[in-house]
Amino acid sequence: MVKAILLDWDGVISYSMKPIWMANVMTCNFFGKPALTYDEWYDIQAHSGAEFFRAQGFEGDLAPVFQQLYEYFKTIVEKSPPVMNPDAPMALEYFSSKGLSIGIVSSHPETFLRKEIEL
Repeated sequence: MVKAILLDWDGVISYSMKPIWMANVMTCNFFGKPALTYDEWYDIQAHSGAEFFRAQGFEGDLAPVFQQLYEYFKTIVEKSPPVMNPDAPMALEYFSSKGLSIGIVSSHPETFLRKEIEL
């Protein structure tokens, strides 16, 4: 008997890739590091944020990098929030009505997910 279901956040529940990419570009530009086109970034975005920034030449403590990334992300989503998949609420309600526990998996930072959930 199925007791729980795991769903990937982006592409299943929400479409937030563009705002995250834009925040990555702005962060790279802010720190004078090379930014990627959306297609280049999309091909490697499954890596963790730390792996991405290290590959872009960031060294040392990444906390200031992630703080800047978060600030850019907040600004972007305030102007243009990620779009929820129109079928997501119905699907989540259905799973819940069947008594299933619902889990979300994502490579996005938890703070970004929480912000998107609030939207």
